[in-house]
Amino acid sequence: MKKLALIIGLILLLVPIALADATTSTRATVTDIATEGKGFAAPLYYDPSPAQPGQFVTLFIKVENRGGDEIKDALYRLEPEYPFSLKKGEDSDRYFGTIGARQQVLLEYDLYVDEEAVEGTHTVDLRLCVDRNCTKSLKKEIEITVLTGGIPGIEAGLEAADVFSGGIRGTVTLNIVNRGDLDVKYLVMELMPIEQYEIISPSRIYIGEMESDDFETAEFDIYFHENVALDASQRIQLPVFLEYTDANDKKYSESQSVYLKVYSQKDLTKMGLSADYNQTMQYVMLGIGALFVLFLAWRYYKKKQEEKS
Repeated sequence: MKKLALIIGLILLLVPIALADATTSTRATVTDIATEGKGFAAPLYYDPSPAQPGQFVTLFIKVENRGGDEIKDALYRLEPEYPFSLKKGEDSDRYFGTIGARQQVLLEYDLYVDEEAVEGTHTVDLRLCVDRNCTKSLKKEIEITVLTGGIPGIEAGLEAADVFSGGIRGTVTLNIVNRGDLDVKYLVMELMPIEQYEIISPSRIYIGEMESDDFETAEFDIYFHENVALDASQRIQLPVFLEYTDANDKKYSESQSVYLKVYSQKDLTKMGLSADYNQTMQYVMLGIGALFVLFLAWRYYKKKQEEKS
């Protein structure tokens, strides 16, 4: 029984170390700084990686006493410098008291990356103070990579549309794709009017946030004027105006074009989609519906007559 308890204790001791090592990313580095029998190592990973300007990055630092002696009054202090700053209200100090040889502790910090941060690798200092006043300390530089991500790549396109011709009202569905590396926010799409059609629905739609490689759609009801006389089917340009802000709070505005096919009456007739054809089909469907209602009424009447007899 004692042997079983010893085995279980060893397993419980090794599991946290194995888990901590498994979570360390490929960016993790280990540096030993030995002073008077004390060791100091700090494998690191951070999320998101790389960090982005105008956003928070969370540091997870596994520190270990790799020396042979205990560290008493152990105080870890993070000293961020531009472009990093501590989250408001967060203390830079982490006090652990006594840390034994080979003992590990986990530190976690939320840092804000300045909006104007330059792309590249930046450092913050982590100190191990071996007394409460931090008169003696060991220092380790921690590297954090910042990637600006260039500019967002917002594209508008045609997702779906009703069959349009002069005098026809219908719905057109536009898609919006973020093909850039940066997320965007406060995205607004506006369908601009032209002389060929009138916008029946609201022309300005708020999309909001879009992550990189994200996809959204927006619907608009439009009416093509009857005086749009087409000798042949053609593509009509739908002008689209976009406004948004990237993850660095930089504002963008741009105009794009989406093309919609509008059919002539001649082509609609060939495809059996002319206005007269559609109207005839509507009358046929109404007639079928009326006959079905009359049939149900006749069955109900006949059943009542049979019940009376």
